[in-house]
Amino acid sequence: MAVDDPIPLPDAAELEVVITVPQGPGPFPVVIAVHEAFGIDESMRAYPRFLRVREE
Repeated sequence: MAVDDPIPLPDAAELEVVITVPQGPGPFPVVIAVHEAFGIDESMRAYPRFLRVREE
């Protein structure tokens, strides 16, 4: 499963997030990556997908 959705913040801004979860019962480790100054780019989106696929 992969979700690429903004989370609304109280000041009307949005926090851009990418969440990927491997299939199966788990448990799974958590990886948190903080975006760079330019936000989340395609290479940052690709890394969690790579980790998810590796675990499947």
